[in-house]
Amino acid sequence: MGQGLARTGRFAPLLKASSTSARPRHGPGVGPWHPHMMLYTPYYENSMLGGNQVGGMLPFVGDDAGTPFAVTVIPVAHELAVKTQVR
Repeated sequence: MGQGLARTGRFAPLLKASSTSARPRHGPGVGPWHPHMMLYTPYYENSMLGGNQVGGMLPFVGDDAGTPFAVTVIPVAHELAVKTQVR
């Protein structure tokens, strides 16, 4: 579906996922990273967002750039992350 919409110039449906925890756990061997949001952006290239550094604090398109599976990552400032509270 995304491929057809991208080729016709119509807007593809937006899908979102996020990891806004102040202490994200991404599994063994990955380690912590910034809180972030991810948007499904089929066929996006990193250059469409300004060619920002992958892994930096500005939005970037991940390693599937230019494919129907492209995902844009939007880092979130740590001050805005969800923090747990001890009661």
